[in-house]
Amino acid sequence: MNGVKCNFVDISEPTLVDVQESIAFVLDGELKCGIANSGYFGLIVDESTDIAVHKKLAACVRYVADWKMVTKFLTNVQIQSGTAESIVG
Repeated sequence: MNGVKCNFVDISEPTLVDVQESIAFVLDGELKCGIANSGYFGLIVDESTDIAVHKKLAACVRYVADWKMVTKFLTNVQIQSGTAESIVG
């Protein structure tokens, strides 16, 4: 793994949740700063159906940072249907 030694250790559920929340907090902060520092941003949403025939709505944000286009994945949530009323409501 590129010269990095990995040691796997059992991690308790509460510790794992704490690590996930900490990572999400840092990433969320970086995303907010990136969007705030950009003069422009856009929201990209797309509805699709997965292999289990569940409707999904994916969302990404796109903004400009250091004169480059940056696209970040936000979420992929299950929705009732692909209609505008279902998505907005």
